[in-house]
Amino acid sequence: MGLLPTGTGNSLLTDMACTDVMEMATRIATGKVCNMDLVKVTVEGASVYSMNCLCLGLTGDVGVAAESFRCLGGARYDACAVWGVLKGKLEPYKIEYTTKDGERIVIEEDFVTAFANHTQYFGKKLRATPKAVLDDGLLDIMTIRNAKRAKALQLFTVLPDGQHMNDSVVDYIQAKAVTFTVQKPGVGVVDGELFQHRGTIELEVISGAFPFIGAETSSTEILSEV
Repeated sequence: MGLLPTGTGNSLLTDMACTDVMEMATRIATGKVCNMDLVKVTVEGASVYSMNCLCLGLTGDVGVAAESFRCLGGARYDACAVWGVLKGKLEPYKIEYTTKDGERIVIEEDFVTAFANHTQYFGKKLRATPKAVLDDGLLDIMTIRNAKRAKALQLFTVLPDGQHMNDSVVDYIQAKAVTFTVQKPGVGVVDGELFQHRGTIELEVISGAFPFIGAETSSTEILSEV
């Protein structure tokens, strides 16, 4: 499949350093393929496949709230993010993940948010997971631990250049699989689509599963230029 950048955020094509429609159409015409990973997301025994992100907590709430404000265009995400930070909501999470070396690690703590990205960007502006590569067999997970409102707002302001990674309340994890467990049912977001859960969400990377037409070089080389 090829993809033209006609969406609001164009996260995937921002990773490929191409958000111009004509340029991407030209790339597609060359027929060059990047065998991207996919992420299998399983909730209550039902699975979907993701090529972008899964968001819970604050970032999930932003995705849910933004659906009601599409009239604002891309600005709806900024407005809803500030609103979410000011709520000061914390949730206890249990995060179990498998590293690239096969080690199983468990974290239990109160978090402002947790999200798992396959791409580097939220839209064109926010470089949420700067180490993400589309075909490395890994999922990039970001968590923000028990942060006050002022700290959370500060982190939001440095998302465009990825400087949030250096903060002590942020954890950056690369994993082959992860299970998020929360205490009560809720709503999350997968690739912009809302889903309901009863407390457990499982993710697993399926390496090289998606032939994407239009990548001029491997994603590793493209991302080094972004």
